[in-house]
Amino acid sequence: MGGEIRRLSAMENALLEFGEMRFSQLARKVVYRFRRMPATAIYGSWEYRSLWDQYCYDLQFGPHEDVDIAAGYLDFPPSWERAFGPVLERLVSEVPVSEKKILLFATERYAVAFDEEKSDFYVDDDAIILEIKTRLAEAASDRDLSKYCD
Repeated sequence: MGGEIRRLSAMENALLEFGEMRFSQLARKVVYRFRRMPATAIYGSWEYRSLWDQYCYDLQFGPHEDVDIAAGYLDFPPSWERAFGPVLERLVSEVPVSEKKILLFATERYAVAFDEEKSDFYVDDDAIILEIKTRLAEAASDRDLSKYCD
């Protein structure tokens, strides 16, 4: 029994490490794409080099009325959801179902995705997207924007 618990714990740790690595990779793909998109006046009047810089600035300096910090992640305000949502949905749709099932173990919501009647996990794209959003918010919070500040 003790060996089985250790093996399960090692497997859980491996799944969590894989999930962390993969969610970070997927977030970097989104950042890469948004760093190549020109900034737009729709999201503010500052002169940014890219849409990613513009999002980072908004996340760091506001407005924050639509940001859900209490939930443990920084959700996108509606205007940014319109920009990021389709990109995230497409990115996650390209992840193989077998990989999504593995990634689900590394999400905060994996317990809800277990269907006891079927004894199987269903794919929860929203949980995977939420994890990528969390990595994006972390990356945006860490971005040095001193060149945009006086």
